[in-house]
Amino acid sequence: MGNPAGGTAAAYEAAAEQADQLLRDVRGQLPDAAVVEESFEVDDLDEDRHRLLCSEGTSQYRNILRLQLAEGTDEIALIDGLRDGYLQAGWERSPSVDEQAGREQDPDGRYAQVLRGPDGFGLTIGRLSEGAALELVAYSPCIADPADRPSTWGL
Repeated sequence: MGNPAGGTAAAYEAAAEQADQLLRDVRGQLPDAAVVEESFEVDDLDEDRHRLLCSEGTSQYRNILRLQLAEGTDEIALIDGLRDGYLQAGWERSPSVDEQAGREQDPDGRYAQVLRGPDGFGLTIGRLSEGAALELVAYSPCIADPADRPSTWGL
């Protein structure tokens, strides 16, 4: 099975549910008229890839919600508005990949805000470079691998 000193599938699934709820909460803050189509990357924990390794014996759950936006929607305003709300709620902002590399974010290309909540959950809110689309990525904190699942489960 999985990591003998690890956690349980139930504990992992609880963290997955919290991360998915975070995505639903973020989606709920966007105007319905702005979103044309939406799709989750992870629908089935037994079939989809959702586990990212943190260290030996720990991993984190990750899910992505992709939103196709209506023509003329200001993606940057949506992203920055969401960021500001989470910062006011006690979340912290981390540098984007571009910022970590010493570059400014590109308001005409990939633009992302990376946030970490007080409970250890993470959220990246970004604009995809291909048209009017947002990608919301939620991460759980690193938790013990579920010992009651195969070690390759979700990878």
